[in-house]
Amino acid sequence: MSNCVTYYLNFRSPIHLGRRGIGLEETAISIPADTLFSAICQTWRTFYGEDNLTDFLDQYETGEPFMLTSAFPFAPDIRFFPKPLIDLKVNADDDRKKIKRVRYLSENRFRQVVNGEILFDPDTLVDNGQLWIHDADKCPPTVWKTDTRPRVTLDRQSSASEIWHLKAVKFGKDCGLWFDAKFEAEEIQTHIETILRVLGDTGIGGERSAGYGLFDFHSQPAEPAAEQEASRFVTLSPICPRDADQLNILIQGDDVSYTLEERSGWIGSAEASSQRRQQVWMFAEGSVLNGNGAQVGRLIDLKPEACPHPVWRYAYAWPIKYK
Repeated sequence: MSNCVTYYLNFRSPIHLGRRGIGLEETAISIPADTLFSAICQTWRTFYGEDNLTDFLDQYETGEPFMLTSAFPFAPDIRFFPKPLIDLKVNADDDRKKIKRVRYLSENRFRQVVNGEILFDPDTLVDNGQLWIHDADKCPPTVWKTDTRPRVTLDRQSSASEIWHLKAVKFGKDCGLWFDAKFEAEEIQTHIETILRVLGDTGIGGERSAGYGLFDFHSQPAEPAAEQEASRFVTLSPICPRDADQLNILIQGDDVSYTLEERSGWIGSAEASSQRRQQVWMFAEGSVLNGNGAQVGRLIDLKPEACPHPVWRYAYAWPIKYK
């Protein structure tokens, strides 16, 4: 029987999450599930060995040994979810501009939206309009803030200095990132939690050598999503369909709404750290797609030609049924 757990990451230092931009001057707020999964696999390989990691990944050929959402912000007593990519009903034209600024919904507000209660209320926006909370939610004025910090690099040959800038996220007190996970076996859960402790002390994201991305974590049991009749779902993790037939099913109908994101980046292993993995397009978190979301997605190997090992990326849906 599957065991569902919510993990809360409380960061002891700023975190930089890479985005396309000029140098390192852009940062994301959440950690996509494929990025989190890759960090776990790289640490698994170092900590338990390559053969043990291969045995774990082989289980995805016949089942779903470890599933997870992307990591989204949380505040005390509030989890935030990605804004579903649909047109929310508004009372005034000015509200349309405000809803575009919203990035995350509190869990109470998110549940209302996926159950069909979709009238937008601008009076419950907080954090410069980025968060839409429920009337009953008590949210701090700032869940996170971003800082741009100047850095200096030296040319190896001329010793000439050059200034560049790094943008990083700093979470407020008792705030951070959360994600849900589902395990088919207790042994896998034990391995993952050991790896999270290692990642907490070594860092996640960019600029780890400068002390970024360090965290502590705690967990609590998570209740599986309640069953309800629905022909659509909203995903809490990026998706790469397993084949053309599954893709066609996902985008059928006029009531789907989605964003495609290009996923690319550097390979994290020591053998191929100077190589970039192949690019792939995925449905972004918050996309509303056709079907019930069961067994949607796959692990995808983005190994470039010169890389000596597979480069697996996680691209399974974490579906929440959408009425």
